[in-house]
Formats: sequence, structure tokens, C-alpha cells
Amino acid sequence: MFATVAVVGLQTLAKVDFNDYNIFQGPTWPVEKAFGQRPFADAPDLRAAFQEALLGGTAEEQRELMTAYPNLGVDRELTAESATDQSWVGLAYLGEEEEQEFAELSKIYHEKFGIPFIVCLRDLEKRDQILRLGWRRLENSFGQEHVAALNEVSRIAGYRFEDLVAGANPISSARTQRFEQLR
Repeated sequence: MFATVAVVGLQTLAKVDFNDYNIFQGPTWPVEKAFGQRPFADAPDLRAAFQEALLGGTAEEQRELMTAYPNLGVDRELTAESATDQSWVGLAYLGEEEEQEFAELSKIYHEKFGIPFIVCLRDLEKRDQILRLGWRRLENSFGQEHVAALNEVSRIAGYRFEDLVAGANPISSARTQRFEQLR
């Protein structure tokens, strides 16, 4: 997991160190492209640089990035960030039947689209929502699903950005500061 860092701290990093703050899964090309947009005026400016880098990537780069995401409820070796994301809906605690459902969805989805089923888990509350969404998205065309998966990658990165950058979410930051004062 990331340690929270201020935007000013990211400004001073060398490119190789900046890559350590990859809010995406796997390849660092979006972070490298965002690095090229320095200096960042503030957290929203940095967030925009990450998003523009992601959306400005080639279809091949985007697919490479998508393939680095885990199969939900199936893959057991996860990055710390993925483990945190999956903990939101308890994917580490699936029963045998649920595990089989996720494995079946993952297999069919991957066969059709060539990438893992990607969804921003922090936007959902229950595992059955994930499964319903996955089965529904299987009805998409290849192009529609590329856009849908890319949107989910963007949403996941947005939450990870808030975890990483101090002041990225002013309400959350104020709540955390107040909590720290009350300790």
C-alpha cells in the first residue's frame, strides 16, 4: 500500500521514483506519461495528468494495462492495492459456491474479451452485484467492453489516488485530520 504523500513531494521525485507511485495495476506507462506533465499545481492537476495519460494511451497500451488486473475472487496472489480493493466486498472470504461462480464468470469473460473482468469494487456493496454486472457486461461488443473496462480502471485509479495523495479528497482529508486531533 502507498504511504500518503503531498503533491509537492511528488514534484521533486526522479522519474524512476515517481514510478513507485503507480496507481494503476502493472505497467508504468501511464505514470511515466503523467510524469512528463510536471509541474502539478495541486492534487486535481496531478489527478488530471494520470487520467489524461490513461485515456491517451494506445488501445494496445490500454489492453496491456488491463491484462495486469487480477481475476476477481479467483487470483490469490494480489498486490497490496488489489487486496485492499477486494476487501471492500470480501472477495477473500468466498464460499465454495461463490468461488465457483467467480471462476466461471472469469473464464467466460476472459475467453470472450481476452482480459480479466475489471470492476471498481469500492463502488459496489455486495458480491452478487459484481456477478450480475459481469454477466451483463458479457453482452457487450469487444469495443464496448474495452471502454467499460477502461472506465473501471480509471475509477479504481481514482480511489487509489485518494489513498495516495494528501488532500486529494478534501472531505476525507478533513475527516482524517479531525480524527487525528481527537486521538
